[in-house]
Amino acid sequence: MKQTIKSLVRFAMFGILTTALDFMIYMLLNWWLPYSASKLISMCIASAVSFFLNKKWTFRNTEKISPLLVLKFICGQMANIGVNVGVNALMILLTGLVLLSFVVATGTAMIVNYTIQRLFVFSGRRERRP
Repeated sequence: MKQTIKSLVRFAMFGILTTALDFMIYMLLNWWLPYSASKLISMCIASAVSFFLNKKWTFRNTEKISPLLVLKFICGQMANIGVNVGVNALMILLTGLVLLSFVVATGTAMIVNYTIQRLFVFSGRRERRP
């Protein structure tokens, strides 16, 4: 249980870091590229950073990086986006409150994303820590 809490804290910290990275790259690229292209590039970079940070430090996964591992990560991210967008839409429908809907959707997606990455993506060999 203690390890799960530690990994949740690391996951949240890296989530904040990669979200900030996504935002900074997006804002910088907006000077030269259309918004959609900027967002696509910034999200891809932030997702790649998230993959490496969470693999190494959050889940202490020691598997070699393989096409299957990357595919599992991409599938997990797609599921996470679906949950985030779906919960947001449902909350807006139920409450009409955009900010509340965003917060609930983001929180729900974070829990789902952590679970998917822990149990599906990085479920292989783990480094043992005392």
